[in-house]
Amino acid sequence: MQEFSYPLGDAIKRARGELGLTQSQVAEKSGIDARTVMNIENYKGNPKMEVLYPLVRALKLDSREIFNPEMKRESPAIRQLRFMIEECSEQESAALIPIIESVLSVLRAKKPLKLNLIHSMKESLHSHTKGSRLSALCVWLQKSAYLTHL
Repeated sequence: MQEFSYPLGDAIKRARGELGLTQSQVAEKSGIDARTVMNIENYKGNPKMEVLYPLVRALKLDSREIFNPEMKRESPAIRQLRFMIEECSEQESAALIPIIESVLSVLRAKKPLKLNLIHSMKESLHSHTKGSRLSALCVWLQKSAYLTHL
C-alpha cells in the first residue's frame, strides 16, 4: 500500500460523510466510477490526476488534508466558512467584511445580552423575504451595536 493511500482514503471518506453522500453520489458528482471511490476509501486506489482533481473539487476538500495530513485539520464549520468566502466575488467579499466584523463584535462581547441579540437576529432574518434580509441584517447590526455599548 502506498504512503498516500491512507490520508487520501480518510479524507475522501470523512468529506463524503460530512456531506451526507453515498459513494455512488460522490462518483456521479465527480464523473467517476463508484468502485473507484470505494477503492480509494479502502486504501486500494492509486488515482490519476484526472480522477483525483474532480473528486477533490466535488467534495470541497482542502488538498492539504491529503498531501500534508500532519497539519492540523480545520473544523467543519471553519472549512464551510472558508469555502463560502472563496466562492464570493470581490464585490460580495467587500460587502461581507463590515457585516462579519459587526457580528463578531457582538459574538465576542462579554455581556449576557449577546445570546438574546443572536436569537433576535435569527428571528428577524427568518421573518423577512430573501430580498429584504440584507436590510434586516443591517438594521439588526445597528441595534446590536448600540445595545452592546450600553
